[in-house]
Amino acid sequence: HYPLRRQRQMCIRDRPVNMMRIVNGLIVLLLLFCLHVAVHTSDEADRARWPLIYAAGEGDAETVRKLLAAGHPVDERSKDGESALHVAGIRGDIATVRLLLDGGADVNARTPPGITLSMTPLHWAIYHGHTPMVEMLLTAGADPSAIDEHGKTPLKMCDEAGQIDAAALVREAIRRRQSKSGADGEDGKRKEEL
Repeated sequence: HYPLRRQRQMCIRDRPVNMMRIVNGLIVLLLLFCLHVAVHTSDEADRARWPLIYAAGEGDAETVRKLLAAGHPVDERSKDGESALHVAGIRGDIATVRLLLDGGADVNARTPPGITLSMTPLHWAIYHGHTPMVEMLLTAGADPSAIDEHGKTPLKMCDEAGQIDAAALVREAIRRRQSKSGADGEDGKRKEEL
């Protein structure tokens, strides 16, 4: 019969197409698996290389405490140039920030220009909306007039983000600095507009 023969021909002709679909699907799955393994392996290698950076970024104060107690350098930098104090601004965990400050972290450390915008930990704390961390950093001596790669001061960042409480803290820190250096700016620095 013609219809039976035609059906058989269609099945035979469709097999290579169906088989190619299966092979292509398997190739895609294999590539996705390899990508997952590569990302996971890379993340684990980075975590082993910069444990303090990861612990600080996750707000894991206990791990930060253990690493610092074991003599791990507080000033280690990630592959992008961030310090542990910078990445602590992601979560804003106060216990983690306190441990880093007590461990001697540079409160005015800068990230490199480019992808990380030459920012200080204060910029990061403001960017992520952590007012208690802003207060801690300013108390520890963070420069309230630090300028990032795009010319933004912490105060400008606060104003742009509508962070009224953080802006008030930054303004007060600027006032304190100006009163220490004299009302006329004897230290030669420009006066920040309040």
